[in-house]
Amino acid sequence: MVLAMILAINKMKADSIIYSKNAIKLLGNVKLCTEDTMTINCPEAVIKGDTIIFAKGFFVQKGKTKCKSKFAKCSGNITELNDFEIVSENIKIKAKYGIYYRKENAFKFTENICYQDTLNRIRIEGDTGFYSLKTKSGWIKNGTFFSEIDSAYLSSNILKIKGDTLAIGTGNCIFKQGSYVCKSETVFYFQKKGISIFSPQSVFYGKGDSLCGRKLTVWLKDGKIQKVEIKGPVEGVKWITSK
Repeated sequence: MVLAMILAINKMKADSIIYSKNAIKLLGNVKLCTEDTMTINCPEAVIKGDTIIFAKGFFVQKGKTKCKSKFAKCSGNITELNDFEIVSENIKIKAKYGIYYRKENAFKFTENICYQDTLNRIRIEGDTGFYSLKTKSGWIKNGTFFSEIDSAYLSSNILKIKGDTLAIGTGNCIFKQGSYVCKSETVFYFQKKGISIFSPQSVFYGKGDSLCGRKLTVWLKDGKIQKVEIKGPVEGVKWITSK
């Protein structure tokens, strides 16, 4: 992973290098290379024991993964980032503040989180969150999930992500697709299957209809709702087919 900073640095370059008893300071056009082919470019860097401070930011690249941050501090298993962006093939992650845990290969984010997957055409935004690169799962508080494929929108108090296309919302969930809106306490949204499941006591609104039930399932295809199934106790039961 590109942020696994505390690895053996086998090459250092800079316009000037200042050695002292407790630290090494590199100034101007700094370039660090690690044994695992990672390159780090920055205006300056301070190395103190197992800690590297990039007070003026850095740009890191390893293979197809790139990261830029306005500030970074790497110490042991933890890398702290401020105003950062990570790009890896079809994935882009941005946030105001983040912590990367190298051994766990996972992130914790706060403020202005934006996760984009251009392959699956997904965008996720929120306030605070956690994401594991190993399991491709995580959670975001006050999260919103957008699917360009289904033209679907999901917001909730807690938004959990499992895999590439499963979103689970809990608490004050609102699901929108076209002119249809569903409100529920829990939502399971399977993008690849085109299915959304709502429970308990879900309310579905669409084209003048208002349907309420204990469990509600919506089938989507080509960005349109094909049918809605509601299980009781139910009020105003009917099937709805998108035009």
